[in-house]
Amino acid sequence: IRRPPRSTPLYSSAASDVYKRQIQNATNIGISKTWTQGGSSVTYDYPFAIRIPTIPALTNKRLPVAILLHGNGGNGPNEINAWENYLGDHILIAPTGYANSWNVAHETSKAPDIEMLTDLITLLKDFVNVDNTKIRIIGFSNGAALANRAYVQIDDTALDTIVTNGTQFFNPMVRNSTFYIPSGETGITNAEYNTAKTPLQGRKFLNIHGTADPVIPYAGGSHAFGYSFLEAQDSVFQIAKSQGYTGGIIPDAGGIFYGVTGVYYYSYLAGQVTHYKTPAAHDVTDYTKQIVGLFLSYTQASAPNIFLEQGSVTDINLNTDVITLISGELPPGMRLVDNKVVGLSLIHISEPTRPERISYAVVCVKK
Repeated sequence: IRRPPRSTPLYSSAASDVYKRQIQNATNIGISKTWTQGGSSVTYDYPFAIRIPTIPALTNKRLPVAILLHGNGGNGPNEINAWENYLGDHILIAPTGYANSWNVAHETSKAPDIEMLTDLITLLKDFVNVDNTKIRIIGFSNGAALANRAYVQIDDTALDTIVTNGTQFFNPMVRNSTFYIPSGETGITNAEYNTAKTPLQGRKFLNIHGTADPVIPYAGGSHAFGYSFLEAQDSVFQIAKSQGYTGGIIPDAGGIFYGVTGVYYYSYLAGQVTHYKTPAAHDVTDYTKQIVGLFLSYTQASAPNIFLEQGSVTDINLNTDVITLISGELPPGMRLVDNKVVGLSLIHISEPTRPERISYAVVCVKK
């Protein structure tokens, strides 16, 4: 048994804490941004409301995350309240935008909200109870417009699904079947949305829009915001083409009846890109939340366990055969049986009550 030199810690406690932690309802996400608008510097600490599932079968599982983006004038806590009964098997996290809005084009806020979302996704992937292959964004109205921006601008593969309700893409964000992002500040003209961008392939997209929407008309066209919206079904068709669809647009009469009066869906690429036409106004109804829940559903038993990362260091006490699992997968040759690590691997252990010269050791756990 060899004790590491006193000046060399067995492992970095700061780094270790990152990989041991789980996101909880009271976790402080801590994303702050500074930018200039109206000739003044603005600093904003984004508040985040969080809800962790309470389903017993999902304890010690790595779970999908739904990032909820409110509409103009909304806030994160209200989004949690609105969705917790429909996405109970997801970790829900809902930021509140600066001035209760999101920066897309004409809004007063010029906050770097896409940077915030990019940072948030990066942070979420470090929590051991997050399935970092299933981070989703759900947006309504102004929040849906930011979700549209995220669809085009964010290339992180952890972001696997976008869900929008109550808006569609607009010109200049999409024009001549090409998607554009702003190289600097956002705005309502081609001068701001000036950089062509191909969205990441392999991402799912669900759009829901009501034909009675008086705020963002289903038929699209010129708007008081200063730009023109695509027709809702054409908007989804452009998304499908960006994901590799090569056919024609599904005609309005080609919608499939969903089972609720006036609700029809249009499916591209075997459901990867789907649009629901509803008779709703500018709101989110119970049945539309059910549609979202079904689109994001997964088999709970298939959720991966919180396991050790290969090569990670586990801090345990002697005289115990129960190890608190941290993250990732078990090292080669190891398996989990009744919450015990079984197999052959090297584990660093610490027993501070022992004399200093044998405080640290490396042991083998044999089959």
